[in-house]
Amino acid sequence: MAYSVMTSVVSDQQSSPAVKLSGVKKGAPVRTAYGFATIVATTAGQTNAFVRIPSRAKIVGFRAENATMGNGALDFDLYRVDSANTAVTLAGQVLADFPLTAHSLEARVDFALSEANAAKTLAELFSTQIGTAGATGDAEFDLVGVVITVSTGTAVPVGLMVEYVLPE
Repeated sequence: MAYSVMTSVVSDQQSSPAVKLSGVKKGAPVRTAYGFATIVATTAGQTNAFVRIPSRAKIVGFRAENATMGNGALDFDLYRVDSANTAVTLAGQVLADFPLTAHSLEARVDFALSEANAAKTLAELFSTQIGTAGATGDAEFDLVGVVITVSTGTAVPVGLMVEYVLPE
């Protein structure tokens, strides 16, 4: 019996010469980057850099943890640092808004991608923004939490774990 549909992962097994598949497609090891910051969230637009990840990374997922702040929310954006050590926004709202209103322990943060974009690297997903910012040669980018809802509560610790794979 023949398969009626084959993905690129299984369709090249009989090719000659053998074709090496990308680790992103084949199931490369999942790597993690973890960042931790104490968020005050008293000023809208305040930034907190969490992790630096390779531009060639394919994002698998995000998890966040925080203590209860009472109110307040972060938006996670992609940044780069230019030659003058100035932060430049590459892409806003990479992740869905993350409320700090309740304690969370490794809550999955929404990274809504269409099926067509699910296997793309950061460099591919944000190629237009990266080109506009003059960052096409950058090897790494920063994931930054930006305060979008100001908090009247006390400062809280927030951790962010990014899960990603790299092409071979």
